[in-house]
Amino acid sequence: EDLLKQSQNFYSIISTFEEKLKIFENDFHSLVINVAEKIAAKIVEKEIEHKSTLEQILEKNLRKIIGANDIVIKLNPEDNSRIQKSSKEYLTSSGITKIRFEANENIQIGGCLIESEIGNLDARIETQINEIIKALENHFNSIEIE
Repeated sequence: EDLLKQSQNFYSIISTFEEKLKIFENDFHSLVINVAEKIAAKIVEKEIEHKSTLEQILEKNLRKIIGANDIVIKLNPEDNSRIQKSSKEYLTSSGITKIRFEANENIQIGGCLIESEIGNLDARIETQINEIIKALENHFNSIEIE
């Protein structure tokens, strides 16, 4: 009887430990995601300070819609005039003929939204950070399943 009581106590302790471990894991995953989001935002903020970053984002995304005839690029007003000047050479050499730039206050500096009849490309900063966070969340969720 004493042995049974001790084994029940031991089982209770192990169960409590497992429950607390699960809580700790969930808290840890949330903490990692939160820290990763803040780190990503800081990195992006620093990268935006380099003027060529947005041009690279634009060139990369415009390659995805080669063949589009009517393209609208929405940018933060601070980026708009600078990009129009610096991207003309690239746009001319890539064969893109009909392109419009629009200033949009809702787009953070360094990001853009590209619309065409082929499809839309969302290269806004917050979208890129959200994709990183989703990937981390999916990774942690897949670990929990195993």
